[in-house]
Amino acid sequence: MFESLGNGLDLALVWVNFPLVALGVIVGVTFAAIPGLTGPVAITLLLPFTYFLSPVAAMGLLLGAYKGTMFGGSISAITFGIPGDSPATATLLDGYPMSARHHKPYRAMYTALYSSVAGNLIADLVVIFTFVPMGMASLAFGPRELFALMCLAMTTLLLFAEGGIYKAVIGAMIGFFLASIGTDPIVNLPRLSFGIRQLESGIPLVPFAVGLFALTEMLVQYRSCFARKVEALGSDFADIAKLIRHRLPEDKLSVREWLTYWREVLIGSGIGVFLGALPGPGGTMSAFTSYAVSSRLAKNKGKFGTGVPEGVAAAESGNSATVGPTLIPLFAFGIPGSGTAGIFMGAFMMQGITPGPALFTDHVDVMLAVFMLMLVGTFFNLIISKLALIPIFARMGLVHPRILVPVLVPMMVLGMYAMSIRPFDVVVMVGAGILGLGMRHWKIPFAPTLVAFMIGPLFEKQFKRALILSGGDPTYWFSSPIALALYATAIVVAAILLLRRNRQPRVSA
Repeated sequence: MFESLGNGLDLALVWVNFPLVALGVIVGVTFAAIPGLTGPVAITLLLPFTYFLSPVAAMGLLLGAYKGTMFGGSISAITFGIPGDSPATATLLDGYPMSARHHKPYRAMYTALYSSVAGNLIADLVVIFTFVPMGMASLAFGPRELFALMCLAMTTLLLFAEGGIYKAVIGAMIGFFLASIGTDPIVNLPRLSFGIRQLESGIPLVPFAVGLFALTEMLVQYRSCFARKVEALGSDFADIAKLIRHRLPEDKLSVREWLTYWREVLIGSGIGVFLGALPGPGGTMSAFTSYAVSSRLAKNKGKFGTGVPEGVAAAESGNSATVGPTLIPLFAFGIPGSGTAGIFMGAFMMQGITPGPALFTDHVDVMLAVFMLMLVGTFFNLIISKLALIPIFARMGLVHPRILVPVLVPMMVLGMYAMSIRPFDVVVMVGAGILGLGMRHWKIPFAPTLVAFMIGPLFEKQFKRALILSGGDPTYWFSSPIALALYATAIVVAAILLLRRNRQPRVSA
């Protein structure tokens, strides 16, 4: 173990890793601070470039971007009342009133930054100290246990997915269908290739993820330019812009003052760690859950939503505490618990590393180095955002998509082509972008589609392997205590899902 720790330290301390983590933080905050360009967009845009990096450097770049996006969305939410991404909507509830009504935009932004960093740090430590138990638990999982776990993962994902249960199921079905194109994982024969030679090896993950998240979002934002004017943002904009250019003396926040919000930060961090480890909930649900729980337990009940910093602290810590735990199912079992975790899985596979139990036996030094860079990313997020990014992006939160999209789309196409020198990957990216436009129109969530696309081959492979090992004996599926517990949990979750559906009000035609 000490030898692995030394090797991991050597891998983490390679000098190039630190600029890449810092670059990831800058890109993450930049994209999240500009409304419409969400966190997954930043991570998917960086994904093709990880092909040219070492595994540790690649993970450092993506982790830096992930941590930056968790905070960046709050900048535009606080200063302009437009959340940079969906989790920042909870931050907006108190952050924007702090700017517009109480004239303290910087106090709100620094509250969000400190709370985001604290939630991130607590979650990182939880992941690091549960590393060994995760590894020991993962070794006990065979084909039937992994199959049961994937059943639970998809059930949980569908339960918490945005847009309704039925649309989440449709999104998952789309992902499973697209995952079935290519080669059978057991008999190794092509299927559903429709006579297209490039499809015989399946739909490539990275172009699909980039197209579904990044290209779709850019096309939606560019289309919106013709339907509305971003400049018409209300009378508060000019006043807040003036406050940002000329900070008031009382618009400051010391660390000692921020520590008075410790209750909200701990509540948000605890909820974020728990929900982040479950497949499905994600940062948005964690932010709103933390905000709701903190508002009920706060001393100043009834003031949440009027511009109190406690609301900002609860939302941001709950959102950011999901970063590390979201990757727990991926590290331990090879199952992405969210769309972002699916992108990280793609990055691992591009490096020739298959996430799952093998990480704890074959790549211990890499994982230890990744954990160290997680802490580095949290530190860089604090320093870079406080000293440089908040002053800059508080003024640049309204960059017009008419300018941004024509610059980013060609870069995305070139990066995708450079990754494999295959025009087919660009075609897949464009096709996924068109698919994403249709899904966005019908309000079908992306996360179930990407997760189903990711775990589809694993799901099928473990199911067929279990069928072979069972020899036709149906009791094989239920003879494992772990599998039984997972099936029971999936049934309970499914029951909750059905109750939730039945309680929804019926709309008469």
